[in-house]
Amino acid sequence: KIVGGVEAKRNSIPWQVALFKHNRFFCGGSLINSRWVLTAAHCLPSSSSQASSLHVRLGEHNLISNDGSEQVISVSAIYRHPQYSGLNRDVGLMKLSRPATINSKVSTVCLPQTTDNFPSGTSCVVSGWGSLSAGGILPNKLRKAVKPIVSTSACNRPQSYGGAITQYMICAGFQQGGIDACQGDSGGPLMCPTPNGKPNQWTVVGIVSWGEGCAFPNKYGVYTRVTSVLSWVNKIIATK
Repeated sequence: KIVGGVEAKRNSIPWQVALFKHNRFFCGGSLINSRWVLTAAHCLPSSSSQASSLHVRLGEHNLISNDGSEQVISVSAIYRHPQYSGLNRDVGLMKLSRPATINSKVSTVCLPQTTDNFPSGTSCVVSGWGSLSAGGILPNKLRKAVKPIVSTSACNRPQSYGGAITQYMICAGFQQGGIDACQGDSGGPLMCPTPNGKPNQWTVVGIVSWGEGCAFPNKYGVYTRVTSVLSWVNKIIATK
């Protein structure tokens, strides 16, 4: 998936979700509670009536073999941010038709607090089953890569994105390129250690959203900034 990454240890990212449409893998997501998956709006059909064509796999590692830990659950409802436009507020939620069974191989990731700050240089992890190179083949096994958070000002430099990065986005990666998320990783998590959290506790800070090419120099990965859409996420989960 991840350009310049490594295969993830089996079930080491237990909130990683694989999204399927008509039985074809198409995007990633994160389990944020037993009934809800966080993903990118651009992964979801525009019409909520199309939820029935979607299902998720939890506890997944190898997409083409049975790991013995998978839970396959259909999707009962989908929600895209009402102000999703272009690349802004690229966030969506999927309600599962039944609660996931939480165990050592399937569990949830923390949502950030509104006040959480993830400063430039914070070492975070992105994961998914996307291409290993721009336009390349999809791997079968979950991959991950470690990437530092990049400041919005650096990401907006002329040689990077020249002002296209808004308050709804967060960047991560290396100026020299070489490590990035890629096609098929969309909707998956950019996770950072939970501020003041327990050891091995992770917070989903970004949602794989867009970028120019994959792992090109100065073209950092761009993620939906979860803190910027948190009030909407919490409202949907509380009311739907």
